[in-house]
Amino acid sequence: MSAPAKQVPSREQEIVLRTLAEAAARPGARFLEVGSWLGESAAILGKVAQCHDGHLFCVDWWKGSYGTELYGTAQKEDVFARFWTGIREKGLDDTVVPIRGRSDLAAEILKEGAFDLVFIDGDHRYRGALRDIQAYSSFVRSGGILCGHDCEGRMRDFERDFLDKGKEADYFQTVHCGVVLAVGETFEKYSINHSIWSARRLPHDQGWEPTEIAFLDIEDCLQQPPPALCYTRTYTLFRYGKNVYAVPHALLQGLDITRKALREHPDVLCSKSLENLLARLNEPAIADDSPALIGNHEGYNLVRYDGRVYAVSVELGPLDLRSLDTPRLNEFEAQHTLVVADNVPQAQHLVDRARCNRLRGELDAKAPQLGALQAALAARDAELAGLRQRAECKDGEIASLRKVIAEKEAAISDKGRTAAQLRAALEDVRRAVEADLNALRQGTERKDAEIASLRKMIAEKEAKIVEKDQAVAQKNAALETMRRAAEADAAALRQGMDRKDAEIASLRKMIAEKETTILEKGQTASQLRAALETMRRAAEADHAAARQGMERRDGEVASLLKAIAEKETTIAGKDQAVSQLHAALETMRRATDADLAALRQEIGCKDGEIATLWKAVAEKDAEIADKDRAVLQEHEALEAMRRAADAKPKPGRLAWFPGLGKPSKA
Repeated sequence: MSAPAKQVPSREQEIVLRTLAEAAARPGARFLEVGSWLGESAAILGKVAQCHDGHLFCVDWWKGSYGTELYGTAQKEDVFARFWTGIREKGLDDTVVPIRGRSDLAAEILKEGAFDLVFIDGDHRYRGALRDIQAYSSFVRSGGILCGHDCEGRMRDFERDFLDKGKEADYFQTVHCGVVLAVGETFEKYSINHSIWSARRLPHDQGWEPTEIAFLDIEDCLQQPPPALCYTRTYTLFRYGKNVYAVPHALLQGLDITRKALREHPDVLCSKSLENLLARLNEPAIADDSPALIGNHEGYNLVRYDGRVYAVSVELGPLDLRSLDTPRLNEFEAQHTLVVADNVPQAQHLVDRARCNRLRGELDAKAPQLGALQAALAARDAELAGLRQRAECKDGEIASLRKVIAEKEAAISDKGRTAAQLRAALEDVRRAVEADLNALRQGTERKDAEIASLRKMIAEKEAKIVEKDQAVAQKNAALETMRRAAEADAAALRQGMDRKDAEIASLRKMIAEKETTILEKGQTASQLRAALETMRRAAEADHAAARQGMERRDGEVASLLKAIAEKETTIAGKDQAVSQLHAALETMRRATDADLAALRQEIGCKDGEIATLWKAVAEKDAEIADKDRAVLQEHEALEAMRRAADAKPKPGRLAWFPGLGKPSKA
């Protein structure tokens, strides 16, 4: 007897597959699964599709691949019936659409780009795996996910000779070599998480990229813990990557070979091949044909048999696994009293899950009993409710009697209350009012202190403004001095130019006089013209020199005027800054005035509350005075009654009233 392996053997793989489906899902999602077998992965994908109002299409012929263990299982039982029973029990019969047939034939009727996610878990041999990947990759929409099961690593993680040697087998030394080769040769970049590979389709047929999805609550691990290759007397042998490891049995509790700490343990041996490692151990491999107890977990015995780990509930008692057929195995699994796994950690996880399912079943079985108990409790509750109603009626009568007695006692107590008690109450009220008045005075003092602080701040701000105004006035005076100096320089220049003009006029007058003198003395015309030309040229030279001097003076005056304009611009900027400062101070003053007004309003409110309190005190005083008068009247009435009783005493009786001293003999 050999039990078929679980399709999704661990919690980690469930989380990875569910997360990939959630990442690809959208409203009305369509998923496609190639290779569904008993429906474990279909249940996970179907739940996600159902949550998004979608469907899951399952392609399988439910006969297993020729030459594999699953093919032999399908010859003995109706695997599809078990698949559909499980789907119906999980409420997914309206979500899951089975397509019964060979995967290569089903691919001919499906539509390209129609699916958000395609999950391949069919033939694990190289040619079958490569055929499924090539045939079904075109059915993934742009942005969708193509993924598959049982990929223990990348091609570089194994020796190529090892992969070629095992690629045409379902698995070789616990490695699905065909899947590793088919995925590695098809995709340049892809993701692997807990032996599930995945890639996302890029837009516009630009190829594929790794999904690179973060999986919550699980460690980032490339490969699931592999089952054992074989056993010796002292060691358990595992294949991981390019090496084979021999682990002492004592080190396997709670650890697996995917842990680096276990692989690097000094007692763990390593070799490139199984044959070389067995030769180093000098221990023959033990034929695994008889069950062997290897531990226990949560009320289950862990038994290694036929390359698998069986967790058998102690409730079953002695059980011969060698004589256990498939129907009985399925019956025990349905009762959660036996689970089958590839290794010890996986068996422990399945035991925990089986215990949860058993507890859930026991709760469901006890549901009718709980219903009957709840009905009986409801009847008892109704009876108790009637008794409570009767008791409440009696309690009402008793309460009425007690109320009458209390009223009588209150009347007697009110009549016996002294004026001192009323005055004490009045004193308490007065003290409370005085305490409130003191608190109000303290609050007013604090507000006055805040107002004084604000006024001080305003005075400091105004002093700073005065200082800045003085500085601005000093700068304005300096600029005015500079402007006056510039105007004096300009006036001096104008006076110099006037003197030059006077000199030129004097020269012209002198020339005229010279000409008159020459004419008078009878000089010849040629001599006069020459002298006059010479004098004219000298006068023109002097005039040109005077003009150049005036132009230089004009340039200096223009420079001074430009400097004066720049100074005036600077002064205007300063004036604007001072205006802004004045505006800000005015805003602060207005805000301060508003705060002062609010404080005055609050103080007015407080004054109103104080007036109200004084009014309440006056009302209390009036009320106390009324009560004093009433007490005095009652006291006078009691005194009159006492006097009447004293006037007519009964023989042999003691006449006494409260508060009137010791009783006396009548």
